[in-house]
Amino acid sequence: LWPRISNYTTEMLLTEVQPAMQASLPKLLEGMSFHPDKCHLGKNPLEFRRIHIDRERQCTAGGDIDNLAIQARFEWDADCNIFLRFKGSGLGIQGLSIKGVLVLELVGLTNEPPFFEGVRVFMNRAPEIDVRFEGAAEGLLNLTWVRETIEGLVEDAIAGLLVLPNRFGYAIVPNADIFTIKSPLSQGILDLTVWGAAGLPAKEYTWFGTPSSDPYVVLTCGTDRFQSQPVFKDLTPKWDWTASMLIQEAAHQRIGLEVFNDRTIGWDDFLGCQTLPLRQILEWGPDRKVTLKLQDRTGGQDRGTVTVSAQWRPLELCTEGSQLGAAGVLYAGVHSAARLPKLGEGTVFWVAAACTRLLESFPRPARETPQVGETPQESTAGEADAEDIERRLAILRAHNLGERDIASILQIEPERLRAALNGASDGRIGSELAGRRGTHEVSWETAFEFPVESVADAEVSFDVMCKEPGKFARSLGTYRTAGSSLAGSENCTQ
Repeated sequence: LWPRISNYTTEMLLTEVQPAMQASLPKLLEGMSFHPDKCHLGKNPLEFRRIHIDRERQCTAGGDIDNLAIQARFEWDADCNIFLRFKGSGLGIQGLSIKGVLVLELVGLTNEPPFFEGVRVFMNRAPEIDVRFEGAAEGLLNLTWVRETIEGLVEDAIAGLLVLPNRFGYAIVPNADIFTIKSPLSQGILDLTVWGAAGLPAKEYTWFGTPSSDPYVVLTCGTDRFQSQPVFKDLTPKWDWTASMLIQEAAHQRIGLEVFNDRTIGWDDFLGCQTLPLRQILEWGPDRKVTLKLQDRTGGQDRGTVTVSAQWRPLELCTEGSQLGAAGVLYAGVHSAARLPKLGEGTVFWVAAACTRLLESFPRPARETPQVGETPQESTAGEADAEDIERRLAILRAHNLGERDIASILQIEPERLRAALNGASDGRIGSELAGRRGTHEVSWETAFEFPVESVADAEVSFDVMCKEPGKFARSLGTYRTAGSSLAGSENCTQ
């Protein structure tokens, strides 16, 4: 299995990390790229330690199910060979270590083989990554800001696949609900209030020469990130700021809190941090303010204190339509799209989802599925298809239909119909269009959750997008549905 994981990682470095790295690094490092023949993960596989197994319950539209959760801390001290090319010279990774927590869940336990319906894997937060370079540009790349940029890009690539709310899931039983496996309903909403801090380190000076800082707070939960406004020149700032976040796995997730000094020019200064298991936060209760010690990134030196409080709002499945007028979370899954036009190699398709009546306290990031390439079915166009196209085209032209209407009936893109009509001789139009006609299906299996003021008044739209090589992205069509349509459905689920 490890060689396969190594090959997958090499592909990820070349197709995802490399473009992001080239876009993020300064002009001085422009042109840096991974050597495709000198990138592998070596022979040392991951080591799993401190394995913990729990039985957990999951709420679904069809009723609660039992899961088996296996949580393990992993460490990987790599003997890898990852080689970068830079302005005619080369450099490699001398040392690479990755540490984190991986959770594997057997979903939907049953009493018959295979004894569960599916498997999902995720990480509760981004792993710790340490990279050390060697080679001609070793000194340059081991600069803190360059190394952190590259480490951050690797973290982002991993987070986009496995860090909550992202998960990897696979159905074992053919008729299993893939959304139950890959994208379970969130368990609740956490309102975390950061009231203020005291004793923060000074990183700047006031106009009168007094040491001070312009502190702000960053909260992280999985891949979700929330940031307060900075307080000007104050080592005992008062923020009174609340971040609301959806919690997917209360038993496994942790909340990260970091304080930074806001700089007008240059990188912001790190002031202190703290990480808390969500289980511990839920024990506080809604009316308790807790003062936490801030530490450095190694968990050592004290860097002041921060005062916080938390309110937990558990989510329950709405079973009656009369409840739809209240605030809640609207869950929408995008499974697949059929009869998409054949647009050629290199074309990608995705769905952009949007919702009205969103709660103001939640961030509003772009909600899009992954971009999936075209996978057309094999063409079986022959003489009979060409003759059928010629016959249909003659009938449509006899009724004076326009090109766009003809293209819609023949299931051909209007631009491709126009190109065929202008470029092919009369005897070859049928063959040309038969070769261009065809549709295919794309699968995303991606879910979105929208916290809304009123479920009944909210409207969700799904915009099917595509982008052909060398062209701008465009919409192929939009589907809209209202939250009120759930009123007549069992458990308010369609």
